[in-house]
Amino acid sequence: MKIGLDCPLCLLHRGSLEIQRATSDPDKQLKTLLKITEIISNNLRENAVPAYVGTLRDRAIKMETGNPDPYKHEKRQSNKTALNLVSKAQSSVANSGNEFEMFRTACVYSAIANLIEFDMLNYSFDFEAFERYMTATRFEIDHSAKALELIRRSRNVVVLTDNAGEIAFDKILVEQLRKLGPKVSVAVKGAPILHDATIEDAEEVGMTNVADEVITTGTDTVGLWIEEASKEFQSRLSKADLAIAKGMGHYETLTEQEIGRPLLYLFVAKCNPVALNVGTKKGNGIILLSQT
Repeated sequence: MKIGLDCPLCLLHRGSLEIQRATSDPDKQLKTLLKITEIISNNLRENAVPAYVGTLRDRAIKMETGNPDPYKHEKRQSNKTALNLVSKAQSSVANSGNEFEMFRTACVYSAIANLIEFDMLNYSFDFEAFERYMTATRFEIDHSAKALELIRRSRNVVVLTDNAGEIAFDKILVEQLRKLGPKVSVAVKGAPILHDATIEDAEEVGMTNVADEVITTGTDTVGLWIEEASKEFQSRLSKADLAIAKGMGHYETLTEQEIGRPLLYLFVAKCNPVALNVGTKKGNGIILLSQT
């Protein structure tokens, strides 16, 4: 996905707020803001991918401020709060009825949990409203039936996680996937980037007790750039019959690369550029199967 009208301002807006999370030193804040302004300006063009520019921005923030994990506190709190909410979602999945409804409901909760995000332009998240999101989020794009058919024929599935907190709800999906037969490898980020889940988050929410294995991508990119990923991760992905990609960052980056296997995107369109690109309205949930 290429940049949209809101992307340049959002990249700078989010970077500014992240800098303030990373350091309280006013001199470092200003120096870092000027640095990321230069990076964003130098890398913005009509064919730029927003998640790629965001990766360059966030790496600069970590280097300039000396803070390797600006969202550490928010991730811990997100995991803690999500774990207090996940039991209701698990019960809803268990009581859904047949195999298809259980799988689809797990996809829905996993996608809705993608709402757990901070510092985006014109967007805010409130855990207190999470139950309302569960019933109010619309899914105009819903390929869950086709996805289930594919999963039933699959031996290996890779799940690319997105945010902390969100990963607690991804456990429900992983449980359903394993019931359907395939081996499930869950991939988290190799180092902190934004609010994204790392091994620490996977352990904190119990994903390591649910998946067949939890690995890392070996890198700290927003979304995923295959060429930067570790050989171990590339090997798992090459053997997968299906990759499930959580979050807008994965949609932005994977739609720009040749993966060579089906991709199931699960996320909420939290901004206008992504919503326009995918063909829905801002705020809608996405269960999108791409066979490319």
